[in-house]
Amino acid sequence: MSLCSLASHFQVHAAKGTNEDGGATLSYQAAALSFVYLWAALSLLAIPLILAMSAAAFRFYYWRPTYDTWKLKSNPKYPAPTTVRREILQTLACGALSTLCPAAALHLSAQGKLKAYCGVSEHGMLAEFVSAALVLVVCDFFEWGYHRMGHTLAPLWSRHRHHHVFSNPSPFAVIADDYLDQCVRAAPMLVLPALFPILKYGIL
Repeated sequence: MSLCSLASHFQVHAAKGTNEDGGATLSYQAAALSFVYLWAALSLLAIPLILAMSAAAFRFYYWRPTYDTWKLKSNPKYPAPTTVRREILQTLACGALSTLCPAAALHLSAQGKLKAYCGVSEHGMLAEFVSAALVLVVCDFFEWGYHRMGHTLAPLWSRHRHHHVFSNPSPFAVIADDYLDQCVRAAPMLVLPALFPILKYGIL
């Protein structure tokens, strides 16, 4: 099943699995169920991917380290297993939070409330590539700018500092952020399709 049909499929499935208590109630229940299903599906895709990439780096640099891999560390010490466990738990939570905005974007797009679309637009493939490149640049710049402000502005540092509680992080701490921090970082995936027509795959 393609990403483009995923949200519509969950909407139909949620509507079938909801008891009819009246038109408006059914509609709200089906919409809520559809979103939960979609969020769960994206989380089940994202979290194993995040863990697999972190685990690959962890295995190379931290599992049975050699002098050559140790030289690549900026901190000569290795984190305690309890710290790595905390990193993994926080990464699991942030992995689920990072899929909230794309799930909401796909869910609302399936209802025609956002400007994300499937297929090639009337402007052709070149426009799709340009659009994808712009989304990548905008999201990357937003991520850099937000992270920079998290270190320079006191109100944002009060949230971002939780990410730096791991003073000697392992690869599992890459997205072990504060929960609000993680939601804000994912916000462009919801905001961009609300403002501009973009391909649904660009949301992810």
